[in-house]
Amino acid sequence: TLTAGGEDRRVYPSHRGSVLTTVTGGDGRLWLGGGGAMVAPGATSGRKPMQHPGEELVHVTSGVLEFTVTGQSFQVEAGSTLHFRGDQPHTWRNPGTAEAHAVWMALRPQ
Repeated sequence: TLTAGGEDRRVYPSHRGSVLTTVTGGDGRLWLGGGGAMVAPGATSGRKPMQHPGEELVHVTSGVLEFTVTGQSFQVEAGSTLHFRGDQPHTWRNPGTAEAHAVWMALRPQ
């Protein structure tokens, strides 16, 4: 699937304060999805940890994101990457005062 530059590929996530722009096809036959994420200061994934099949890989390009995965906290700063299994309970938040930007990939086997 080719995703051409300049297309508005915005995805509207259920989490307030975040904007996702997909760079992957949406035809449903592929397991890997990904795109760019903007997370506003103070935005979170919510109180309840998420769990799902697959994996997530988050490469922060600016700002900082804090993840808690199976009770362990990770400060992911610009230039750093976090990779974890989705079946582990996890949450995320932007603890900073500036927007955080990241390349966010998710592998969701069907």
